[in-house]
Amino acid sequence: MSKETNDRIRDERDHLRAILENLMDGVFITNRDFRIEFMNQDLLYQFGDGIGKRCCEFFGLSSTNCLRCHEGMSAFGPPQRLEWTSLATGSTYDMLVSPLTNLDGTNSRLHILRDVTEQKKLEARILASSTPLKLAIIGAGAGGVELALSLQYRLEQALAPSRKVDHHLEVSLVTDDDQILSAFSDRLRRRFTRVLKSRNIKVHCNTRVQQFDNGCMSVENRDPIQSDAVIWVTTASAPDWLSTTGLKLDSEGFIAVNDRLQSCSHPQVFASGVSDP
Repeated sequence: MSKETNDRIRDERDHLRAILENLMDGVFITNRDFRIEFMNQDLLYQFGDGIGKRCCEFFGLSSTNCLRCHEGMSAFGPPQRLEWTSLATGSTYDMLVSPLTNLDGTNSRLHILRDVTEQKKLEARILASSTPLKLAIIGAGAGGVELALSLQYRLEQALAPSRKVDHHLEVSLVTDDDQILSAFSDRLRRRFTRVLKSRNIKVHCNTRVQQFDNGCMSVENRDPIQSDAVIWVTTASAPDWLSTTGLKLDSEGFIAVNDRLQSCSHPQVFASGVSDP
C-alpha cells in the first residue's frame, strides 16, 4: 500500500474519530470478541475507561444482550436496538448497534447510546396522571414541527398498551409568526397544517411567549396558556465541535453539502439537519 494511500486512510480515520469524540451521545466500538476498542469522551466521562474490557462486563449488560448484538449481524446486516438501565449511572439508555467494516475486512460493532431517562420519567408521569398532560413546543419552524410530531408519536407508542393516549396527552405548537414553517413554501405549509390538524396538535400563531412559570406561559397581548411542560425550539446554531472535524463548513458554521447531502470536502460523509431553504 502506497504512502499516499496510508496517509489518506489515516486522515479519514482521524476525521471519523473527531466526529465520534464530539457527539453528544455516548459511542463505543467493540470487536468480535466483545472487547471495547473505542469510547468517546462522553462515555468515558460517564463510565470511566473500559478499553480492552468485555462490553457486557464493563457496562453491566447481560450476555444475552451481547449475543443479540453480534450473532447473525453481517457487515451489511440491519442495525439492532435495545434499551437498558445502567446500575452505574442510574440512567436509561436507548442503544443502537450497527455493523462496522474495518479496513482489514474484519467486522466491529458501533454502539450509540442516547440517554432517555427524562423521556421515561415523562412517560411514567403521563401514565400516573388522572388529567391530560399538556406539552407545548415553542417555535414552529422545521425543528419545532418535526419535534411536535415525533414526540407525540413516540409518547403514543409508549402509551398505547395502556390505552391512555387520547385522554392523557395534549401537544401544542406556539409561535410568534403568523404561520408555521414561515421559511418554506405555501404548499408545504398547507400540507403540514393538515397533518398537525389530523394529529390533534393545536397551533397558536402570533403568540410571543414572555415567560414560563409554574405551569403557565405568559404571552404578549393574550391570556396566559396553561402547560405542564415546555420545550423551546428556536433558531438552530452550529455546534462548536464541527470546526474540529476538518470538514468544509458554510458561513454559519454548518457542514457545507451539495444537493445530495454530501460534504463538499469529504464526499464519503453525508449530513442533514434543520436549515432554511
